[in-house]
Amino acid sequence: MDQNQTILQYLTSLPKFRSGVSKKSYFISHTIPYETVIKLIDLARQTKQFIIQTKRYDKKKYPALIQILFSQEQTLHIILIETMHLPSEDLIKFKKIQHLLYIILLRSNTIYSWKNIKHELHLFLKFKLFLSHQLEDMRVIHVKDQLANWLHETFDKIPYYGWNLKTAIAYMFMEDLDVSPIDTDWNIGFYREVRPDHYGGLLPNGPAIIIVPKPDPYRIKHIKYAIHECVAVNKIVSFFENPWTRHIVELFLKMNSYVLPPYKTVSPSISNVD
Repeated sequence: MDQNQTILQYLTSLPKFRSGVSKKSYFISHTIPYETVIKLIDLARQTKQFIIQTKRYDKKKYPALIQILFSQEQTLHIILIETMHLPSEDLIKFKKIQHLLYIILLRSNTIYSWKNIKHELHLFLKFKLFLSHQLEDMRVIHVKDQLANWLHETFDKIPYYGWNLKTAIAYMFMEDLDVSPIDTDWNIGFYREVRPDHYGGLLPNGPAIIIVPKPDPYRIKHIKYAIHECVAVNKIVSFFENPWTRHIVELFLKMNSYVLPPYKTVSPSISNVD
């Protein structure tokens, strides 16, 4: 068996991806309580780093979901904005959602994303959550580019070009990220599956939201991936920002060199900011 076959077998025999940290998820649609949006605004004001991903449906033709992750109060907060199910634009709740995005996209913040997030968010302009000039002013770090630089500096030979997020997580954290819902129905309305505990006790009496009689495995699978994707990107960001995390990952790669490409003991340079 050649090296590439050995590596592929290794990647497909890993345990399932785990977030490994405390997290709360919030589903922004016409059902989200006004008070929850206010709480998210307060949390966002205290944060300087955000991870943003997006999803489209119908073979990636139409924008449907904006995923936002940030860390605050020792918890990962993940916001899923269902752009096909937003409140009416004339409601104060919609204005507050706009304000939440205004705070997150401030130039003084750093936005991390696996993809070209400026291009992706331009596709969402029609929903009137933000303006074009806000996107142009964003300070963005492309995590995929960071990883490519690190691979080039760290390995003598790179077995795959254009690594996707699944492969990156498998190599760096020895976990299998399920990407099966990556190109499907992101407009189905997650709010129909939301339970009060998703809001993490932000409201003393719990939010008044739609609850279906039985769990829907199809929606749950999409929700799980949308959250896990953000957490996966956050893991890679932590690798580059935290010397201890980077040390642990590099030590793992050295110890498993028999299934990985030859390893070079160098530190990556990180500067992909626009």
